[in-house]
Amino acid sequence: ERWVTAMMLLFARAVGAAAPGAPGLAARVVRHWTMPPVRSMASGKHKRMLKMAKGFRGRANSCFTVAKMRVEKALQYAYRDRRQRRRDYKRDWILRINAGARQYGIAYSRFMKGLSNAHIDLNRKVLADLAITEPLTFKALVDVAKAHRPRV
Repeated sequence: ERWVTAMMLLFARAVGAAAPGAPGLAARVVRHWTMPPVRSMASGKHKRMLKMAKGFRGRANSCFTVAKMRVEKALQYAYRDRRQRRRDYKRDWILRINAGARQYGIAYSRFMKGLSNAHIDLNRKVLADLAITEPLTFKALVDVAKAHRPRV
């Protein structure tokens, strides 16, 4: 603020006006010295990136350059770990189905093959849920799988 006022006075004196608010050339030129608010694409990108970096430690949440690198890496980790999470869920479902099937004397692979031969298309998520919450229903599925399993 102060430096703008000082510059206005200097310019007014150079042009010959008595004061910064006086009519004439000085007043007209001074009006254009105030900078408009920045509405550029870059400031929007910076704001968006710093918003995504909220909660990071050190300069990673306030310095655009560091925040940009940290956010990009965080997005890479998120992409990778979404796939990893699906793998983990599938592994847990298989463990639960195997544990439930072995209670009734059949291995996981033979159980799944028996269900496939019987044209029962339940996914692993549902089967794991049945093994835990509905043991009688799961036992009925095991009996069907035993009846349709391949003879070795």
